Amino acid sequence: FILNPTRKVGQPTLAMHGGWISIFNQAWGLRQRGVCSMVAISAWTRAAFEANFPQLKTMEFLLTYPDEVRNPVDLAAALYPHAPVFDFLVATLFTTVESIGYLHTCYPHIHTGYFIQDYEADFDNIDEEQRRRAYESYEHVPGMILFAKTEWLRMKVVNNHNVTVQKVLPSLDLSAFQKALA
Repeated sequence: FILNPTRKVGQPTLAMHGGWISIFNQAWGLRQRGVCSMVAISAWTRAAFEANFPQLKTMEFLLTYPDEVRNPVDLAAALYPHAPVFDFLVATLFTTVESIGYLHTCYPHIHTGYFIQDYEADFDNIDEEQRRRAYESYEHVPGMILFAKTEWLRMKVVNNHNVTVQKVLPSLDLSAFQKALA
């Protein structure tokens, strides 16, 4: 799973939010089922992930790339030396789809996927070039497996792009909760 949080000027730390937590939980769930999954993150976010997920300190789960990565080509270059050991690369934002496309060109044996958590082409905080890239991301890598967080989102992508999208089944880690005392 590839995250691409860009640090804003003056931003000292990362504010953990739902999307990143969902991605972490998907990758962690795979790890608990015997899959050697990892999450690629910018170095400046590592401390926040380790603080929010203490179990990370005991294993190699985060693949850190340099903070200077600012575009899809740089992200692909940063991940290039690590990519050959993976069977699957998963984009998590339209900005990471292009990067896995570049990596797939270099390593065609690697499968690609896109964990769609929002319909990013509808975001109101992106410019027209980003909106175009977000719109094209759902079809950018031929053969990429698309999977969405909700049925509504799945159908939005299917209807707007005429592509096949799988829905991620909801999951809940019951071991994270304690039984209520009677």
